[in-house]
Amino acid sequence: MRKAFLVVAALMAADVIAQLYLAGVGAFNVGGRGDGLEDGFAVHAMNGRVVMPALALALILFAALARAGRGTIWLAIVILLFVAFVQAFAILIPLMLTGSTIDRMSVGAVWAAAGHPITGLALIAISIVVLVRAYRLVRRGGLREVARPTQAARAS
Repeated sequence: MRKAFLVVAALMAADVIAQLYLAGVGAFNVGGRGDGLEDGFAVHAMNGRVVMPALALALILFAALARAGRGTIWLAIVILLFVAFVQAFAILIPLMLTGSTIDRMSVGAVWAAAGHPITGLALIAISIVVLVRAYRLVRRGGLREVARPTQAARAS
């Protein structure tokens, strides 16, 4: 299970980094060139709404099955929460705050949505931390045992 956890953690980190690349594809393909990427953000949006949440759920499951430790499991949960939070920053919060529509966002909605890439960068950092922890777990063969005093040591 530890190796499976490492694989899922690597896929999660790679997908989060790829998401940044896909945002660039959308940003630099404005106006459409007839190459099938008229809506350059479509792949970015699909990845963020389907692939990333599925990977985040799998990451939590495999972290628990690999007995990765409470802190690592909580970080995997934080990744899922961040995926949801990034979605909120992308669409929900700007529209709720300004009353705009998705087709026509007001200036205020655009400023609110600008937090989306910042939360995405935080998601990259957290996913890399989980990947490093998964790698160390596989490399060491498990968590370090905490030295506990024996009965004899406590009695003296």
